[in-house]
Amino acid sequence: MQVILREEVQHLGEVGQIVNVKPGYARNFLFPRGFAVQASDRQVSRLEHEKRVLEKKLTKLRDQATKTADSLSKLVLTIAKATGDQDRLFGSVTSIEIATLSSCWLPNRSSSHSLG
Repeated sequence: MQVILREEVQHLGEVGQIVNVKPGYARNFLFPRGFAVQASDRQVSRLEHEKRVLEKKLTKLRDQATKTADSLSKLVLTIAKATGDQDRLFGSVTSIEIATLSSCWLPNRSSSHSLG
């Protein structure tokens, strides 16, 4: 019996894969737990559609990430901080300070993004 995996199943396959399993395994284990659905023509076409939609989203995100990386590579920030006798920095430059300054210079960025 062919099934489409909805979740990764150890020793069987990954999400979206079409695999052959015994009917009892599918009926008693995979289907009740929601790990798989039967691979009918309708389900296969739905899976292909979801893969196309996901690929478009990933392409869009990849393009946005590339644009952001290009903007960041050109960005130079100067942060004035107090130093000691040997030009050693008192304290540190925090990610919040960097985010505050960079948000002024980078287009289309909101301050609601979390800082890791």
